[in-house]
Amino acid sequence: MPNNWKIFFGRSHIREVALKRQVQISEYCSALISLPPHISEDEELIDFFDLEPDDLNPNELEQKQKQKAETISGPTLAEQYIVIADYKKADKWDLNLKAGMVLEVIEKSDSGELY
Repeated sequence: MPNNWKIFFGRSHIREVALKRQVQISEYCSALISLPPHISEDEELIDFFDLEPDDLNPNELEQKQKQKAETISGPTLAEQYIVIADYKKADKWDLNLKAGMVLEVIEKSDSGELY
């Protein structure tokens, strides 16, 4: 993929964000369980923090995810189009395009609109 291409969709930084939030979440949970019993011992709160089978055996969860991954189909090749003229976006949902860019179209409506 050329260096000047931008990725408009995706969440490749999820783990990094989760690690940054870990301290805040830990502090929040500590504060939550320190509240008066009518809050800290509420049934809904206890259910929220209740252990799931996968929490006790993470290897089992990993196996399930691996099995799911094996059933996923291969990638779908998107249609590619080359931009023939510069285009300045008309609204916030459009993209600015430069002549010569290669676009991969994920979805196209019956009217010819590209998504």
